[in-house]
Amino acid sequence: MKGSFKKFTCAIGAALMLAVNMPVFPVMAAETTVSEASEDNISEETTTRQSENEYKYYAGTKNGNKLTVRTKKNNYTGSEKIGKKDPHYGWNLGYFRLKGYTDKGDSDDIYLKNSGDSIELSFKLEENISCLNGKKNLTIANDEDGYDGGFKQKKPKKGKTKKRGELLIKYTNEKGESEVTKYPDYLKALTSENADTKIQLGEEGDYEIHLDYAIKDTKGINSTTYYRTSFKFKIRNGNCKVFTYDSASGSELLNGDSTANGFRIDTEDSKYLKVHIRKQIMNDVGDDIIPDTRFNRPANDGDVFTDEGIYTITADNQYDKYLDTTEQVIYVGKNNILANYTKHLNSSEQYTIAQLKNMEEEGYTIKPNGAIIEPVTTTSATSKATDPAPVSSTVTKTEAEQDTQTSRSAKSALPYVGGTAAAGVIGAFVIVRLIKNKKE
Repeated sequence: MKGSFKKFTCAIGAALMLAVNMPVFPVMAAETTVSEASEDNISEETTTRQSENEYKYYAGTKNGNKLTVRTKKNNYTGSEKIGKKDPHYGWNLGYFRLKGYTDKGDSDDIYLKNSGDSIELSFKLEENISCLNGKKNLTIANDEDGYDGGFKQKKPKKGKTKKRGELLIKYTNEKGESEVTKYPDYLKALTSENADTKIQLGEEGDYEIHLDYAIKDTKGINSTTYYRTSFKFKIRNGNCKVFTYDSASGSELLNGDSTANGFRIDTEDSKYLKVHIRKQIMNDVGDDIIPDTRFNRPANDGDVFTDEGIYTITADNQYDKYLDTTEQVIYVGKNNILANYTKHLNSSEQYTIAQLKNMEEEGYTIKPNGAIIEPVTTTSATSKATDPAPVSSTVTKTEAEQDTQTSRSAKSALPYVGGTAAAGVIGAFVIVRLIKNKKE
């Protein structure tokens, strides 16, 4: 599995393993078949939301808890009704606590987190496992040959592993690939003062939790009964954004950028985003240029696009209706007009492609970074050519037109000013000549 379970680790230390004579918890492969006993609808009676980032799942039968069932055998499958004569009737063993998420999704079993963060799963043991419900005759049994049939686990050899309660966590990734992590002797480990049994869930995916345990009743007829507490939830990243990177240089591309190399889509570990991509090319139709859609389809993490065109990438988080769809536009190619057009798409400085082509024909320089350079102009034969000045990207079309009109007015005024100066020189010469003749 592609890095699916590397971040899914248990923080139980080596010292604890030695203290309770437990092996390091192994990661076991498991089939994706879901246990029939996991068809539970989690209700408010069986879970409690303690704060904005904490939820509790109870193990037991108090207050109508529906997450815990009795099983016929120690394969912990199926379910039987827990009656008033059952040794587990009316009390809870403890509760699971899920905390560290940022928000809940659109359904109550979806927990949202930030990319890179983890959600913590722990269990609060509220009973003495050697004196359950205040009764010395009720203890957590060491079910050495017990196994979880719902998760397709194999029956172990008796006496090989101590199992005073076993925790199993099934993780399924976005591809439907599953694996099970087992924590044998879990309830015994919780009784250690130095126990750190908090489990970090860092991967997006679907989780199913099983806590299998047996209760031994030494009063009267020596008997053992078997129970399973189970529930499901989903963890999703709470963002709604994909990233694009130049397929050659690897540099990040922002909205409106262009590249001649193509680009790669990266969901940044948000595997459940719905990503769509639309490619358009520009088609000359008479005197106009209109976009023509070549494809509009779903896209996946790692997809690369190198053909020329204007690409619109949209991302949607299907688990949080309050997150707006995000959009990014990238141009692939070497056409400066299309690159400039893409740079200012949907902005107040946007020119149409036809306008940009006309400006280029008039001598403007169209830059792919969004800049537009005015053409070089001369005012007269003896005037020096002015250096071209870039047009600010914040200048509107009306301002550009006003600049052009001002330039034209200045050029038309020059002959008039020159004519006035010449007339003044001639008049002065005539007056001087008359005075000279008079003196003579």
